[in-house]
Amino acid sequence: MKQKFTVKTNSPSANLNKPHFYVLSKGLNSGKPLDAPCPNCFIITTRNEALKEQLYWLCHSLWQSKALHKYLRGSVIPFISIVEFRKVLSLNFEEVVKDEPRFKKSVQALQALGKKQCQYSENIRLIEEAKRIVMYRYIKRR
Repeated sequence: MKQKFTVKTNSPSANLNKPHFYVLSKGLNSGKPLDAPCPNCFIITTRNEALKEQLYWLCHSLWQSKALHKYLRGSVIPFISIVEFRKVLSLNFEEVVKDEPRFKKSVQALQALGKKQCQYSENIRLIEEAKRIVMYRYIKRR
């Protein structure tokens, strides 16, 4: 099967005319997919947007589940080698292709949970603001 994506070390001179995203390669968040480049990241390029989305969510799943932690090396700042990352991504991508409907259902669940998390974060922010206002009104009366 011909590889449908490439994983390379990111460089400022990278050709960005194909759908792509970035993946953090150092630290305990190694494997975290990113929309913008940062130091110490890989770039994943694909043939089309649908494949990019599929790989993005696969990387997100691997990162969230800490599946890449066993591949981290380094004593001060852990990192994953590009060879190991390619291998893990390719193996897991094969599994995704074999059971695509189940993967899509899992991605939809992750997206719904992410949306709920944003709503709860906003609610917590509003509660903190309300608490601040209550105390401000009390102090202002004095």
